[in-house]
Amino acid sequence: REIISSEMWLYLNQLYWEMKSGLGSGAFLGNQIHGLLSIAKNGSQFYSGIMDSTMSHTDAWLFGILGRYLERADQTARILDIKYYHLLPSVTMVNSPLDLLQWSTLLMSASAYEMYLKQYGKVNFEDLVTFLTFDKKFPRSILFCLQRAEECLHEITGTQIGSFSNSAEKEWGKIRSQMEFMDVNDVISMGLHEFIDWFQIRHRSITEAIYNSFFEVKQLAASD
Repeated sequence: REIISSEMWLYLNQLYWEMKSGLGSGAFLGNQIHGLLSIAKNGSQFYSGIMDSTMSHTDAWLFGILGRYLERADQTARILDIKYYHLLPSVTMVNSPLDLLQWSTLLMSASAYEMYLKQYGKVNFEDLVTFLTFDKKFPRSILFCLQRAEECLHEITGTQIGSFSNSAEKEWGKIRSQMEFMDVNDVISMGLHEFIDWFQIRHRSITEAIYNSFFEVKQLAASD
């Protein structure tokens, strides 16, 4: 609270009580859960705007942006995996009307439907995986998030991208460079579910390296 702006704190508090009040009254039970999720989604986007416009863009802000993009990359990977690995009843349903409907819903859940259609025109598995995984312009694609988060990390440390001064930068550079030289054919060859597993293992190594490099409290050796 001593680091963020008062506008951020006030809005976060307002959002908390709005959701708590709705849950306590039972207003979001059953089919009304969509209303709760809309409040959370719109609230997080509004909060991001307040953060960017009222907080000095120092290291604290950079860590906030870094965390935002890390979380986005992880969530985009998870919703891709849920659709592909869990929701479709059978592989025989691939490219069926149900399959295409589910992919369209996935794009909507990632706030990607309109931008995807403007770029590709119709829903197609290979184009969709390309867009949500490797697109360098769409702010919720996995690669876009990795690149922006890495920029924040190097701005914090003052080192250039392509070099590293700690394990976090080293791990980040490895996964980002690997994904920059991959495409949808590599994903299909590996299998989407297996690719997501591969990414999430490396994503976890990044988050652990960030913790070890910046936040872990190290015990000082006792002096004689």
